[in-house]
Amino acid sequence: MKNIIIKIIATCILIFSFILVYNNNTKLKTLSKETIPMLYDEITCQYNNVNTKCLTYNNIIYVPYGSIKPKGINSYRYAYGEVLGYIVNNDSVRIYELAGYSNSEWIIKYTINSKPKEGIVYKGVTSTNKNVPDIVVKR
Repeated sequence: MKNIIIKIIATCILIFSFILVYNNNTKLKTLSKETIPMLYDEITCQYNNVNTKCLTYNNIIYVPYGSIKPKGINSYRYAYGEVLGYIVNNDSVRIYELAGYSNSEWIIKYTINSKPKEGIVYKGVTSTNKNVPDIVVKR
């Protein structure tokens, strides 16, 4: 009987630890009330001779580039920097910095409650930096 109780407690601790890790990896930052959000427009543009959905802000056009390399189970959070704003007339689509990179070069578009959870990485077409972050997987 004592062994069964120990196994039940150990299982509960394991499940609780998994839930704690999962929640830490899936919670993303939100805009604070003091922050004035950047409003990005979503447009159709032609890039590499293909029509695609692009984002624009402050005369910078961003094209879809790829996704985030996961670290462990559902672990994409490490790649998200500060929340910058959202799509005009759609605050359920948030725009984040790609952690450690200029938001004039790389951003992440994330739709709340979307599947897959990792979001889409966009590259600023005016960027002169040719280096692709090692945390980004090209589509």
